[in-house]
Amino acid sequence: MSDLILILEDDLDLRDAIATALTEKNHDIIRISKAEQALEIIKKITPQLMLVDGHLPDSNGITFIEQARRNGYSGEIVFFSAFSSYTNTPKQLEKLRQLKVSRTLKKPIAIPKLIHHIDDVLFKKKSGASPILQADINSQSSLDGLLLKQKEAYQQKLVAQLNQLNENFRKLQTQPEDESLLEAIHQSAHKIHGTAGTFGWRQVSLHAEELEDLTSGLMTGLIEPDETFWEEVFTTLSKALELSSGSSADNNTPTQKSKSLLVLDPNMLLRRDNALIEFEKTLLRSAGELLQTLKDGATPMGIAIDFSIQAAAINFSAHIHTGATQLAQQIRQLPLHKRTPILFFGEHPTFEERLEAAQIPHSFFIDLPFQPHEDLVVETYLLNQNLPKANVLLFSEDFEYAHQLRTVGQEVAHITVIDSAHRLWDTLSEIQPDLLLLDLESTTFDMFTLSATIRSHPKWHLTPIFLLSKHKIQDVRLKTFRMGIDDYMTKHASTFEELLVRMETYIARSRLSQQMNKPST
Repeated sequence: MSDLILILEDDLDLRDAIATALTEKNHDIIRISKAEQALEIIKKITPQLMLVDGHLPDSNGITFIEQARRNGYSGEIVFFSAFSSYTNTPKQLEKLRQLKVSRTLKKPIAIPKLIHHIDDVLFKKKSGASPILQADINSQSSLDGLLLKQKEAYQQKLVAQLNQLNENFRKLQTQPEDESLLEAIHQSAHKIHGTAGTFGWRQVSLHAEELEDLTSGLMTGLIEPDETFWEEVFTTLSKALELSSGSSADNNTPTQKSKSLLVLDPNMLLRRDNALIEFEKTLLRSAGELLQTLKDGATPMGIAIDFSIQAAAINFSAHIHTGATQLAQQIRQLPLHKRTPILFFGEHPTFEERLEAAQIPHSFFIDLPFQPHEDLVVETYLLNQNLPKANVLLFSEDFEYAHQLRTVGQEVAHITVIDSAHRLWDTLSEIQPDLLLLDLESTTFDMFTLSATIRSHPKWHLTPIFLLSKHKIQDVRLKTFRMGIDDYMTKHASTFEELLVRMETYIARSRLSQQMNKPST
């Protein structure tokens, strides 16, 4: 016998996708957009389960649930929302528990995961135990096909919504006092945040959440709409639009053939011994097609200007009029290559040459021929340098500081902010952070306890953790390091530059360590 499920959700794209998946699982569905309509329906019929959104056109989800319970509804309820204030704060979670809500979920949530929660709740209601899940291959294949069609249709709407959002932000820039326009922008960003990730556009959802946070800051007066604010808004919008225009939700960044620059000594090129051949193979595997300056007469700087190279390998004995380190410094001046890894290599380098090369940021010096496993170290280093921007998770209730740090740190990492421990484990799994920043001034959780809890988990045991505090207290600093926490920094605008440098250092070491410790396949 099928179950009757009422979906109370005003985002039609999201509601239809969920309804499609539940219908495929042989459930009967009632689709409703407004709380008032839903209250009238449950007076006449009793769904076995209601899926309730947190933000509705005529109410909010918690108020609706209170009214439904007062009216005698005793069925199961799954509550979901993109608003952290609904899903994260202890007060709201306790209220939902008292209202006998079976599950509280954070948007965006993948539809298969949502369906699993609903099935689990219904099964427990009937049997008092969790189901033993068995994959129904035919059903899943059919469901995947239906969801794929909906994803394709949603992509067109997503691009249109982002373009409209961009237009509205432009209007707001000239009409900053228009509160109704600001509210419309906030609602639009919230809608994209809650829905895009469900269809697979996870990075777009994160960018929409950033825009939602920025508009929240404007609405509460915590943020001034200065030049930095607008730069962050339109940069974030540009990234979201670029991603949403890609060909695939899960792989939605355009690919470009990787290239690497190889600057050689003519004698080495003529000799082409095994050491050089192995080195070229390593470059080819990790940094892409080799562009050799002595093969086609091109100059090193010409190649660096014309191509977005993934690495530059410079032979210290190469006959270039500027010298190896001078060439590296010139490459570093190009905006495209401020962080491009540079490999210096040679046979029997002098100590002075090593010192000279070490002054170039993001550089590596290699002796040829490779010693055992050194080619693996070099390959890992290059792959590590060309990984996507790092993910950093910041746990802080200080909205203003979090906004400032996310603004100044956007070149170093994508910084996700949470303000409650209830989201911690889901967010850790979702973004796979390279670094954790924990604010000691949290009023909801002791950060030393939280650090120990995170470190006790095998998956996050080696993830670097920084503690942040307004105060520079010696006892706290000592406790930080005694507990094995990696670093301690004061929360002040004057320390941002130092914090970002430390973050970069720890992230690079962490990634390199993870790559080197991966089991060989």
